[in-house]
Amino acid sequence: MKFTISIVITLFAGVIMGLFLGSNDSESKPPLENPVSSKSEIKRTNLRSQSEAATQRLGRELMENGIQTDGVFGKIAAQIQRYQTMSDSEFETEVALLSTLRNSDRYISSYLLFTAWGEKNPHAALEYLERDETLTGGNRDHAKRVVYKSWTAQNPDLVIENLENNSDLNEGNRALRYDIATISNEWMKRDREAAFDWLKNLDSEYKGRAISQFFSVLAQENMPEAMEKLNQLEGNTYNEAVKEIAEYWGETMDWKVIESQISALPESTQEIAKREALTHYSRENPYEATAVISEMDMPDDEKYRLIKAVSDKIGSDNPSGTLDWALSNVGEKYQSFIADRVFRPWSKQSPTEAANWLISQPDDKVTRRMYNKIQQNESIPETVKNNLKAHFGDTK
Repeated sequence: MKFTISIVITLFAGVIMGLFLGSNDSESKPPLENPVSSKSEIKRTNLRSQSEAATQRLGRELMENGIQTDGVFGKIAAQIQRYQTMSDSEFETEVALLSTLRNSDRYISSYLLFTAWGEKNPHAALEYLERDETLTGGNRDHAKRVVYKSWTAQNPDLVIENLENNSDLNEGNRALRYDIATISNEWMKRDREAAFDWLKNLDSEYKGRAISQFFSVLAQENMPEAMEKLNQLEGNTYNEAVKEIAEYWGETMDWKVIESQISALPESTQEIAKREALTHYSRENPYEATAVISEMDMPDDEKYRLIKAVSDKIGSDNPSGTLDWALSNVGEKYQSFIADRVFRPWSKQSPTEAANWLISQPDDKVTRRMYNKIQQNESIPETVKNNLKAHFGDTK
């Protein structure tokens, strides 16, 4: 197989994406029952942009300077060339050496090695991974997905035949959801219609992740096509796709437009879409999102989770502005909730500033709750404490 610059660029792009995304075996989204994203959740569009930018920089450097024999790119190029000439037994020997490398080198070498082996003899690579004892479970699963990715780029029909002949697609195999998603993601780059037809008709309870990732990409690239394909789904796969489309709406549209889009969906999925859109809309439009959330018809515990995510973010950035807004625009029940989430940490971090803000507020049920929390803070100057007591009087 002739070595070319394009091979380096393509493979290194995969490495970069893998370093950002592939090493995390957690689900990409929280379940619907807890729709608020955690602080550790990474925005996939940002990662995709970062990896594409890194790949473009790599491409420019290689095209301008050619393949060098030194530096990281030269080492990777030499590694790829060596892997392309290896036999199956040599691949097996090389895999055994991976455990001797440091983590970053091991990850890149594993990716390049199993990409090359997947191109030359995917059956041998997968058979070896079934009996190998040198790779831990997570590393073995990742290597298998690299083989699937490489093989899918050449012959997706054979990959699917292998998967279906060697796996029970409804047996409790957690890694299976990642295998299906890997095949679908690679296939849709080359034949989106064929990849979707396969996913749509696949009889497996583990295809939800693949559906999510398929529609995450499609919603950004071609929303009309995403909506057309959405209408070909039903049940849980429909809901998974709706979440991805609603996420894109929440990141890119005004709320009135989002509501109009949601109203066109089947009534049974409108609440799912609204919650997903709000979660992402609130990141750039927290005040408007909180007002919408406080008026939504949903159980209080779900509403509190959504408001908590928003108030934590905006409260840490601008506590006084957040509290001013909440006291004027949100119902009393949620005023108290936001006050607890925002005022408590503010009063500990900047007690004098928080106390002076509180003195400027009317004496009512919500502000008195804040007063009761802050009056015992010994770091507040005595004059400020006296002003608080003069304003609120004795605790009621």
